[in-house]
Amino acid sequence: MTFVEPSKRNLVRQAWLTAFVAALFCLAATALQAAETKSLKGVALIIGQSKYEHIAALPNPANDARDMAKMLTDLGFDARNVTDRDAAKLKRDLERFTEDAEGADVAFIYYSGHGIEAGGENYLVPVDADVSSLKDADATLVPISAVMDALKKTVPVTIVLLDACRTNPFPADAVVRRAPTASASPIGAGGLEPVRGAKALGNTPATDESLGTVVGFAAEPGRPALDGAAGENSPYAAALLRHLAAMKGTEFGSVMRMVTEEVYLDTKAKQRPGSMRACAACSISALHHRNRPATTG
Repeated sequence: MTFVEPSKRNLVRQAWLTAFVAALFCLAATALQAAETKSLKGVALIIGQSKYEHIAALPNPANDARDMAKMLTDLGFDARNVTDRDAAKLKRDLERFTEDAEGADVAFIYYSGHGIEAGGENYLVPVDADVSSLKDADATLVPISAVMDALKKTVPVTIVLLDACRTNPFPADAVVRRAPTASASPIGAGGLEPVRGAKALGNTPATDESLGTVVGFAAEPGRPALDGAAGENSPYAAALLRHLAAMKGTEFGSVMRMVTEEVYLDTKAKQRPGSMRACAACSISALHHRNRPATTG
């Protein structure tokens, strides 16, 4: 076994993080040299929701979260991995993350688990949620818009990767109320909606002002995001782990297109991920949740 001194390990991780940020900003060589003169900071929150108590459980999100956290740590991020969180814990995790992200160069969120969209709001679904949670959704589910807005104010680049699809885990006729006295909204069932003001993530160089938020989706509108064989990674997580770890300065949009191609081929055209870039003033307008694998019996 080869041991690496902590100081050398930190230098290697800092080099990886510098290359990662350079790839995000499409930095030229002179800009990359300038970036190397400062200590860059990347923070990540990795969320895996597997053990749902009242709706369909999901075998692999905890595996995906564990492996994603290790990979991001190796890349130089200060990564925190949380799994199977109820509403109170998940809200606190996100509040703590926005606090820790202040002053960072990149904030990275990976979410794997159920989620819904209703009334223009996107909700992460805690493991203790049931149909009664829909009657007071802002309190019993986890709205994500406030987290995104807070990160945009303090972090130059925010990356949000949602390993999920749009299959509703609640009864088909269920409606959502943000508060007990609020009007009811149906759970979105029409697939992904475009992020307002967003463009496809491509090779065009972007300034700090235009980069803002990069949102990656595990599946295209109205299509499932497969969970993969129990005990393994989802197709989307497996491709992310492979290509992000090996990017070494490759432009981020190119990396995400490689992820899309791999998932599309590996799933025999059943799943096609997508990525979008939104300006700093824009917000996410849709959220997915992972498709439950088919069962027999």
